[in-house]
Amino acid sequence: MSRNTTRCLTLVVISCSALLGCFEEPVQERVHIHIAGPQSFGVTVVQEVASPDIARGNSAVEERMEEARDALKGGWDRWSRILSNQRPDAERASVESVNQNLRRAVHTAVFSSPQTLTNLLAQADLGIDIQFDTREGWAIFYPQGGSQATSRQYKNMHRQINAWTETVSVYLQAAIETYRHLELNPSERIPVFSHLFDSQTEGSGPMSPQAEALVRDLKPAMEAVAEQALEIDKGNAWSLNEMSHLVFDGFPPRLTVSVAGEVSAFEGFDEINGIWERPSVDLWTALRRLEEQWIQPALVTVVISPGNLDDLPDPDPLEFASAPISTGPPPSASDVALALIAELEAEQALSLRWRLGTPNPNDSLSPQSLLDITEKAAFSFETAKH
Repeated sequence: MSRNTTRCLTLVVISCSALLGCFEEPVQERVHIHIAGPQSFGVTVVQEVASPDIARGNSAVEERMEEARDALKGGWDRWSRILSNQRPDAERASVESVNQNLRRAVHTAVFSSPQTLTNLLAQADLGIDIQFDTREGWAIFYPQGGSQATSRQYKNMHRQINAWTETVSVYLQAAIETYRHLELNPSERIPVFSHLFDSQTEGSGPMSPQAEALVRDLKPAMEAVAEQALEIDKGNAWSLNEMSHLVFDGFPPRLTVSVAGEVSAFEGFDEINGIWERPSVDLWTALRRLEEQWIQPALVTVVISPGNLDDLPDPDPLEFASAPISTGPPPSASDVALALIAELEAEQALSLRWRLGTPNPNDSLSPQSLLDITEKAAFSFETAKH
Protein backbone atom coordinates (compact mmCIF):
# COMPACT_ATOMS: atom_id res chain seq x y z
CA MET A 1 0.00 0.00 0.00
CA SER A 2 1.38 3.39 -0.93
CA ARG A 3 1.98 6.08 1.64
CA ASN A 4 -0.78 8.25 0.15
CA THR A 5 -3.31 5.41 0.34
CA THR A 6 -2.39 4.74 3.95
CA ARG A 7 -2.82 8.38 4.85
CA CYS A 8 -6.26 8.52 3.22
CA LEU A 9 -7.48 5.58 5.26
CA THR A 10 -6.05 7.12 8.41
CA LEU A 11 -8.08 10.27 7.90
CA VAL A 12 -11.21 8.21 7.32
CA VAL A 13 -10.71 6.72 10.76
CA ILE A 14 -9.83 10.01 12.39
CA SER A 15 -12.82 11.96 11.30
CA CYS A 16 -15.30 9.06 11.28
CA SER A 17 -15.71 5.73 9.59
CA ALA A 18 -18.38 7.19 7.28
CA LEU A 19 -15.96 9.50 5.47
CA LEU A 20 -15.93 8.54 1.81
CA GLY A 21 -12.29 8.96 0.93
CA CYS A 22 -9.57 11.53 0.58
CA PHE A 23 -10.01 15.26 0.25
CA GLU A 24 -7.55 15.64 -2.60
CA GLU A 25 -8.58 18.34 -5.04
CA PRO A 26 -9.04 17.08 -8.63
CA VAL A 27 -6.87 19.77 -10.26
CA GLN A 28 -4.21 21.86 -8.54
CA GLU A 29 -1.70 24.43 -9.67
CA ARG A 30 1.23 26.12 -8.00
CA VAL A 31 3.44 28.98 -9.13
CA HIS A 32 6.96 29.30 -7.75
CA ILE A 33 8.98 32.49 -8.31
CA HIS A 34 12.74 32.51 -7.74
CA ILE A 35 14.49 35.87 -7.54
CA ALA A 36 18.22 35.29 -7.97
CA GLY A 37 19.30 38.86 -8.59
CA PRO A 38 18.47 42.13 -10.34
CA GLN A 39 18.70 40.43 -13.73
CA SER A 40 17.92 36.81 -12.88
CA PHE A 41 14.36 35.57 -12.38
CA GLY A 42 12.77 32.15 -12.72
CA VAL A 43 9.18 30.91 -12.68
CA THR A 44 8.11 27.30 -12.28
CA VAL A 45 4.47 26.33 -12.73
CA VAL A 46 3.40 22.92 -11.45
CA GLN A 47 -0.04 21.70 -12.53
CA GLU A 48 -1.38 18.42 -11.18
CA VAL A 49 -4.38 16.27 -12.02
CA ALA A 50 -5.38 13.71 -9.42
CA SER A 51 -5.89 10.01 -10.02
CA PRO A 52 -9.11 9.25 -11.95
CA ASP A 53 -10.23 7.19 -8.94
CA ILE A 54 -11.04 10.28 -6.87
CA ALA A 55 -13.94 11.17 -9.16
CA ARG A 56 -15.85 8.15 -7.78
CA GLY A 57 -18.27 8.14 -10.68
CA ASN A 58 -18.96 11.89 -10.61
CA SER A 59 -19.15 12.73 -14.32
CA ALA A 60 -18.70 16.47 -13.69
CA VAL A 61 -15.40 15.85 -11.88
CA GLU A 62 -14.30 13.37 -14.56
CA GLU A 63 -14.97 15.97 -17.26
CA ARG A 64 -13.06 18.66 -15.34
CA MET A 65 -10.04 16.38 -14.96
CA GLU A 66 -10.15 15.25 -18.59
CA GLU A 67 -10.24 18.85 -19.82
CA ALA A 68 -7.20 19.67 -17.66
CA ARG A 69 -5.29 16.61 -18.93
CA ASP A 70 -6.05 17.43 -22.57
CA ALA A 71 -4.91 21.05 -22.19
CA LEU A 72 -1.67 20.03 -20.49
CA LYS A 73 -0.94 17.32 -23.07
CA GLY A 74 -1.51 19.75 -25.92
CA GLY A 75 0.41 22.62 -24.33
CA TRP A 76 -2.55 24.99 -24.69
CA ASP A 77 -3.15 25.45 -20.98
CA ARG A 78 -3.18 29.03 -19.73
CA TRP A 79 0.27 28.93 -18.11
CA SER A 80 2.06 27.49 -21.13
CA ARG A 81 0.70 30.33 -23.25
CA ILE A 82 1.62 33.00 -20.67
CA LEU A 83 5.18 31.74 -20.18
CA SER A 84 5.95 31.23 -23.86
CA ASN A 85 4.45 34.57 -24.90
CA GLN A 86 7.09 36.42 -22.85
CA ARG A 87 9.96 34.95 -24.91
CA PRO A 88 12.00 33.64 -21.97
CA ASP A 89 15.78 33.40 -22.07
CA ALA A 90 15.32 29.65 -21.58
CA GLU A 91 12.46 27.33 -20.72
CA ARG A 92 11.72 23.66 -20.20
CA ALA A 93 8.49 21.71 -19.94
CA SER A 94 7.76 18.13 -18.94
CA VAL A 95 4.78 15.93 -18.18
CA GLU A 96 4.48 12.88 -15.94
CA SER A 97 1.92 10.11 -16.38
CA VAL A 98 0.80 7.19 -14.21
CA ASN A 99 -0.96 4.28 -15.91
CA GLN A 100 -1.20 6.39 -19.08
CA ASN A 101 -3.03 9.17 -17.20
CA LEU A 102 -1.25 12.53 -17.14
CA ARG A 103 -0.76 13.48 -13.50
CA ARG A 104 1.67 16.41 -13.52
CA ALA A 105 2.98 19.06 -15.89
CA VAL A 106 5.96 21.25 -15.01
CA HIS A 107 6.90 24.35 -16.99
CA THR A 108 9.88 26.52 -16.03
CA ALA A 109 11.01 29.74 -17.70
CA VAL A 110 13.77 32.22 -16.82
CA PHE A 111 14.15 35.92 -17.60
CA SER A 112 16.79 38.63 -17.27
CA SER A 113 14.34 41.56 -17.21
CA PRO A 114 12.24 42.47 -14.16
CA GLN A 115 9.76 44.14 -16.52
CA THR A 116 9.27 40.87 -18.38
CA LEU A 117 8.52 39.11 -15.09
CA THR A 118 6.09 41.90 -14.17
CA ASN A 119 4.32 41.58 -17.53
CA LEU A 120 4.13 37.80 -17.23
CA LEU A 121 2.57 37.83 -13.78
CA ALA A 122 0.18 40.64 -14.72
CA GLN A 123 -1.33 38.34 -17.34
CA ALA A 124 -2.06 35.91 -14.49
CA ASP A 125 -3.58 38.63 -12.24
CA LEU A 126 -0.61 38.95 -9.90
CA GLY A 127 1.04 42.34 -9.51
CA ILE A 128 4.67 42.52 -8.40
CA ASP A 129 6.99 45.41 -7.59
CA ILE A 130 10.70 44.44 -7.35
CA GLN A 131 13.48 46.80 -6.37
CA PHE A 132 17.17 46.46 -5.56
CA ASP A 133 19.88 48.63 -4.12
CA THR A 134 23.50 47.69 -3.47
CA ARG A 135 22.69 45.77 -0.30
CA GLU A 136 19.07 44.65 -0.39
CA GLY A 137 16.27 43.47 -2.59
CA TRP A 138 12.59 43.76 -1.82
CA ALA A 139 9.42 42.62 -3.53
CA ILE A 140 5.75 43.40 -3.00
CA PHE A 141 3.09 41.07 -4.42
CA TYR A 142 -0.57 41.93 -4.83
CA PRO A 143 -3.32 39.81 -6.36
CA GLN A 144 -5.19 42.05 -8.74
CA GLY A 145 -7.82 39.84 -10.35
CA GLY A 146 -11.48 39.84 -9.46
CA SER A 147 -13.57 36.77 -8.71
CA GLN A 148 -12.49 33.81 -10.83
CA ALA A 149 -15.78 31.99 -10.28
CA THR A 150 -18.57 31.53 -12.80
CA SER A 151 -22.01 32.86 -11.90
CA ARG A 152 -23.13 29.29 -11.15
CA GLN A 153 -20.18 28.68 -8.83
CA TYR A 154 -20.84 31.99 -7.11
CA LYS A 155 -24.50 31.09 -6.48
CA ASN A 156 -23.67 27.54 -5.38
CA MET A 157 -21.04 28.76 -2.93
CA HIS A 158 -23.34 31.27 -1.24
CA ARG A 159 -26.14 28.71 -1.06
CA GLN A 160 -23.91 26.04 0.50
CA ILE A 161 -22.04 28.35 2.85
CA ASN A 162 -25.20 29.05 4.86
CA ALA A 163 -25.69 25.35 5.60
CA TRP A 164 -21.99 24.89 6.32
CA THR A 165 -21.79 27.66 8.91
CA GLU A 166 -24.65 25.93 10.76
CA THR A 167 -22.59 22.75 10.70
CA VAL A 168 -19.49 24.56 11.96
CA SER A 169 -21.53 26.08 14.79
CA VAL A 170 -22.78 22.62 15.82
CA TYR A 171 -19.21 21.27 15.71
CA LEU A 172 -17.85 24.12 17.84
CA GLN A 173 -20.63 23.62 20.39
CA ALA A 174 -19.69 19.92 20.67
CA ALA A 175 -15.97 20.73 20.88
CA ILE A 176 -16.51 23.40 23.54
CA GLU A 177 -18.60 21.02 25.67
CA THR A 178 -15.91 18.35 25.33
CA TYR A 179 -13.08 20.74 26.20
CA ARG A 180 -14.93 22.09 29.22
CA HIS A 181 -15.40 18.53 30.46
CA LEU A 182 -11.67 17.92 30.01
CA GLU A 183 -10.81 21.09 31.93
CA LEU A 184 -12.76 19.71 34.88
CA ASN A 185 -11.54 16.13 34.38
CA PRO A 186 -7.91 16.32 33.19
CA SER A 187 -7.35 12.59 33.74
CA GLU A 188 -9.67 11.94 30.78
CA ARG A 189 -7.71 14.00 28.26
CA ILE A 190 -5.61 11.14 26.92
CA PRO A 191 -8.55 8.67 26.67
CA VAL A 192 -10.78 11.24 24.96
CA PHE A 193 -8.25 12.32 22.31
CA SER A 194 -7.14 8.70 21.78
CA HIS A 195 -10.71 7.58 21.13
CA LEU A 196 -11.44 10.68 19.06
CA PHE A 197 -8.51 9.82 16.76
CA ASP A 198 -8.98 6.02 17.08
CA SER A 199 -5.37 5.85 18.21
CA GLN A 200 -4.16 3.37 20.80
CA THR A 201 -1.68 5.14 23.07
CA GLU A 202 -0.39 4.62 26.57
CA GLY A 203 -3.10 5.74 28.95
CA SER A 204 -5.85 5.61 26.34
CA GLY A 205 -7.95 3.37 28.61
CA PRO A 206 -11.73 3.49 29.02
CA MET A 207 -13.72 6.74 29.18
CA SER A 208 -16.42 7.74 31.59
CA PRO A 209 -20.02 7.54 30.29
CA GLN A 210 -20.13 11.34 30.04
CA ALA A 211 -16.91 11.45 27.99
CA GLU A 212 -18.18 8.67 25.73
CA ALA A 213 -21.32 10.69 25.00
CA LEU A 214 -19.29 13.80 24.23
CA VAL A 215 -17.01 11.92 21.80
CA ARG A 216 -20.06 10.36 20.12
CA ASP A 217 -21.34 13.87 19.40
CA LEU A 218 -17.99 15.40 18.45
CA LYS A 219 -16.83 12.78 15.93
CA PRO A 220 -19.76 13.10 13.50
CA ALA A 221 -19.70 16.87 13.93
CA MET A 222 -16.07 16.92 12.74
CA GLU A 223 -16.98 14.61 9.87
CA ALA A 224 -19.81 16.88 8.74
CA VAL A 225 -17.63 20.01 8.76
CA ALA A 226 -15.02 18.32 6.56
CA GLU A 227 -17.44 16.57 4.20
CA GLN A 228 -19.56 19.63 3.47
CA ALA A 229 -16.54 21.85 2.78
CA LEU A 230 -14.07 19.50 1.13
CA GLU A 231 -16.01 16.78 -0.67
CA ILE A 232 -17.56 17.37 -4.08
CA ASP A 233 -21.29 16.70 -4.35
CA LYS A 234 -22.62 14.54 -7.17
CA GLY A 235 -23.24 16.64 -10.24
CA ASN A 236 -20.78 19.34 -9.18
CA ALA A 237 -17.19 19.62 -10.36
CA TRP A 238 -15.92 21.75 -7.44
CA SER A 239 -16.07 21.46 -3.67
CA LEU A 240 -17.46 24.28 -1.53
CA ASN A 241 -13.91 25.08 -0.43
CA GLU A 242 -12.64 25.26 -4.03
CA MET A 243 -15.54 27.51 -5.02
CA SER A 244 -14.81 29.87 -2.11
CA HIS A 245 -11.22 30.03 -3.36
CA LEU A 246 -12.37 31.09 -6.81
CA VAL A 247 -14.85 33.65 -5.44
CA PHE A 248 -12.57 35.38 -2.92
CA ASP A 249 -9.03 34.98 -4.29
CA GLY A 250 -7.80 37.31 -7.01
CA PHE A 251 -4.89 34.92 -7.68
CA PRO A 252 -6.05 31.31 -7.13
CA PRO A 253 -2.80 29.38 -7.82
CA ARG A 254 -0.76 28.42 -4.80
CA LEU A 255 2.14 30.89 -4.65
CA THR A 256 5.64 30.22 -3.31
CA VAL A 257 8.71 32.44 -3.53
CA SER A 258 12.44 31.97 -2.96
CA VAL A 259 15.25 34.53 -3.07
CA ALA A 260 19.04 34.41 -3.27
CA GLY A 261 19.88 35.99 0.06
CA GLU A 262 18.88 36.12 3.70
CA VAL A 263 15.34 37.36 4.26
CA SER A 264 15.36 40.17 6.82
CA ALA A 265 11.66 41.08 6.84
CA PHE A 266 8.45 39.62 5.48
CA GLU A 267 4.71 40.11 5.64
CA GLY A 268 1.87 37.79 4.71
CA PHE A 269 4.01 34.70 3.95
CA ASP A 270 4.62 31.46 5.85
CA GLU A 271 8.19 30.15 5.74
CA ILE A 272 9.23 26.51 5.30
CA ASN A 273 12.92 25.71 4.79
CA GLY A 274 13.70 29.00 3.11
CA ILE A 275 10.64 28.89 0.82
CA TRP A 276 7.94 31.51 1.38
CA GLU A 277 4.33 30.44 0.85
CA ARG A 278 1.31 32.66 0.52
CA PRO A 279 -1.57 31.18 2.58
CA SER A 280 -4.53 30.07 0.52
CA VAL A 281 -7.65 32.26 0.49
CA ASP A 282 -10.52 29.81 1.04
CA LEU A 283 -13.05 28.75 3.66
CA TRP A 284 -10.90 26.01 5.18
CA THR A 285 -7.91 28.30 5.64
CA ALA A 286 -10.18 30.98 7.09
CA LEU A 287 -11.62 28.48 9.57
CA ARG A 288 -8.09 27.36 10.47
CA ARG A 289 -7.16 30.95 11.31
CA LEU A 290 -10.33 31.47 13.34
CA GLU A 291 -10.77 28.15 15.12
CA GLU A 292 -8.45 29.02 18.00
CA GLN A 293 -10.61 32.06 18.79
CA TRP A 294 -13.27 29.57 19.90
CA ILE A 295 -11.30 26.51 21.06
CA GLN A 296 -7.69 25.81 21.92
CA PRO A 297 -6.15 23.59 20.78
CA ALA A 298 -7.77 23.85 17.34
CA LEU A 299 -9.10 20.49 16.25
CA VAL A 300 -10.83 19.82 12.91
CA THR A 301 -8.57 22.04 10.78
CA VAL A 302 -5.47 20.50 12.40
CA VAL A 303 -6.35 16.84 11.80
CA ILE A 304 -8.00 17.23 8.38
CA SER A 305 -6.75 19.18 5.38
CA PRO A 306 -7.59 19.57 1.69
CA GLY A 307 -5.03 18.89 -1.00
CA ASN A 308 -2.15 16.47 -0.64
CA LEU A 309 -2.78 14.58 2.57
CA ASP A 310 0.88 13.58 2.88
CA ASP A 311 1.42 17.21 3.94
CA LEU A 312 -0.31 16.52 7.25
CA PRO A 313 1.22 14.43 10.06
CA ASP A 314 -0.99 12.02 11.96
CA PRO A 315 -2.44 13.72 15.06
CA ASP A 316 -0.79 12.78 18.34
CA PRO A 317 -3.31 12.26 21.18
CA LEU A 318 -0.59 12.90 23.76
CA GLU A 319 0.26 16.25 22.17
CA PHE A 320 -3.38 17.32 22.19
CA ALA A 321 -3.86 16.05 25.75
CA SER A 322 -0.89 18.06 27.04
CA ALA A 323 -1.84 21.30 25.28
CA PRO A 324 -3.44 24.09 27.33
CA ILE A 325 -7.22 24.04 26.88
CA SER A 326 -9.36 27.14 26.59
CA THR A 327 -12.81 27.86 25.18
CA GLY A 328 -14.89 30.88 24.32
CA PRO A 329 -18.65 31.29 24.13
CA PRO A 330 -20.22 28.97 21.51
CA PRO A 331 -20.69 31.01 18.33
CA SER A 332 -23.96 31.01 16.43
CA ALA A 333 -24.05 30.19 12.72
CA SER A 334 -24.34 33.90 11.92
CA ASP A 335 -21.30 34.62 14.15
CA VAL A 336 -19.33 32.00 12.22
CA ALA A 337 -20.47 33.35 8.85
CA LEU A 338 -19.57 36.95 9.67
CA ALA A 339 -16.12 35.95 10.97
CA LEU A 340 -15.38 33.78 7.93
CA ILE A 341 -16.44 36.41 5.39
CA ALA A 342 -14.39 39.07 7.19
CA GLU A 343 -11.35 36.78 7.10
CA LEU A 344 -11.84 35.98 3.41
CA GLU A 345 -12.27 39.62 2.44
CA ALA A 346 -9.33 40.92 4.50
CA GLU A 347 -6.58 42.67 2.56
CA GLN A 348 -3.48 40.51 2.12
CA ALA A 349 -0.16 42.34 2.39
CA LEU A 350 2.58 40.25 0.77
CA SER A 351 6.19 41.41 0.88
CA LEU A 352 9.74 40.16 1.26
CA ARG A 353 12.97 42.03 1.96
CA TRP A 354 16.34 40.28 1.81
CA ARG A 355 20.06 41.00 2.03
CA LEU A 356 22.15 40.47 -1.08
CA GLY A 357 25.46 38.63 -1.00
CA THR A 358 28.69 40.61 -1.44
CA PRO A 359 29.32 40.16 -4.29
CA ASN A 360 26.10 38.47 -5.39
CA PRO A 361 27.21 35.13 -6.91
CA ASN A 362 23.91 34.76 -8.79
CA ASP A 363 24.31 37.88 -10.96
CA SER A 364 26.12 35.90 -13.64
CA LEU A 365 23.99 32.74 -13.65
CA SER A 366 23.56 31.07 -17.02
CA PRO A 367 19.95 30.53 -18.13
CA GLN A 368 20.41 26.76 -17.81
CA SER A 369 21.71 27.08 -14.24
CA LEU A 370 18.81 29.37 -13.36
CA LEU A 371 16.33 26.82 -14.74
CA ASP A 372 17.87 24.16 -12.48
CA ILE A 373 17.92 26.40 -9.40
CA THR A 374 14.33 27.54 -9.89
CA GLU A 375 12.97 24.01 -10.26
CA LYS A 376 15.05 22.73 -7.36
CA ALA A 377 13.63 25.47 -5.11
CA ALA A 378 10.08 24.72 -6.29
CA PHE A 379 10.33 21.04 -5.45
CA SER A 380 12.35 21.47 -2.27
CA PHE A 381 9.24 23.12 -0.86
CA GLU A 382 7.17 20.00 -1.52
CA THR A 383 9.85 17.85 0.11
CA ALA A 384 9.90 20.10 3.17
CA LYS A 385 6.09 19.98 3.46
CA HIS A 386 6.21 16.18 3.56
